[in-house]
Amino acid sequence: MLNGLSRSWLSVFQVLGPHPEAGLILEDAMLGGEAWVVDELLAEQAEPGTVLATRLARVSGFAITCGVVSLLDEAMLARLRQVVAAGEVDAQELVEAPRFAQNMWLHALGSRVG
Repeated sequence: MLNGLSRSWLSVFQVLGPHPEAGLILEDAMLGGEAWVVDELLAEQAEPGTVLATRLARVSGFAITCGVVSLLDEAMLARLRQVVAAGEVDAQELVEAPRFAQNMWLHALGSRVG
């Protein structure tokens, strides 16, 4: 568990759908790839297409959410992708920036992101 948490990562994800065993399959919309996430509450509430920012940690073949889950919308995801596609910032650098995490958590709390 500690090993997984020490290699956790923050990103923006899009729900692809339910995993056949439990949880959800998420697409990492910023860094690419997919993750099988076992989070019962998220699986109950997040429909396919839902966009969210969270920190994930891989544990025994699946991933768990670590802390805050910030619900985003398609427009915010499109803006993030546009910034990366325009070469304004590298996706890896963006999600690793402390300000990115701060803005995602402020968004989750309902504060203005800016």
